[in-house]
Amino acid sequence: LATGVAVLAGCDRPDPAPTPPTPPSPAPIPDAVAAADRLRDAGKVVEAVEAYAAHAGANPRDPLPWVRIGVVLRDNGQFDDAVEALAKAKEREAAPTDTDALLAECVLGAGRADDALRMARAAAKDLPRSPEALRVLAASCRVHGLFDEQIAALEKRVALSPDDADALVDLGGALYPVKAWERLGAVGE
Repeated sequence: LATGVAVLAGCDRPDPAPTPPTPPSPAPIPDAVAAADRLRDAGKVVEAVEAYAAHAGANPRDPLPWVRIGVVLRDNGQFDDAVEALAKAKEREAAPTDTDALLAECVLGAGRADDALRMARAAAKDLPRSPEALRVLAASCRVHGLFDEQIAALEKRVALSPDDADALVDLGGALYPVKAWERLGAVGE
């Protein structure tokens, strides 16, 4: 993580790009984490990571600051460090959560596609109503060329979140090549 924080030092920016929402916490967000979230949202990523880490040190059983650190590192392309932070979050979680999917996504980003697919399948099995788990499963399947499984995961995701524009776009993007090949096959007959 020290490497991740050092690299993040050059990432402070006045107008940060919007960050995807982090997995929800079952308990109210502690004030220290909310303050770190505000730092992150203001583009002060180094300060945010330091604040999350301070909360983690003061609350060693709380997975939330480790999840947030993982998200910040993921958003800055530091997948190996994000995996390390998310693994610490998982050590503190008693049951499957969307952190499992986030961890699989970061493992995929770190270039370990086989591990990511295994983890994404487990997350989708353990969390069948999680659009996030299905999104990561679909991405892992796409990398492996498992298009039928990818489409099935995306169809489930859309069924769970029919108003989610990103889910619809992802499904359309997955279906387009399949439909194009079907049309080409029909032309050749």
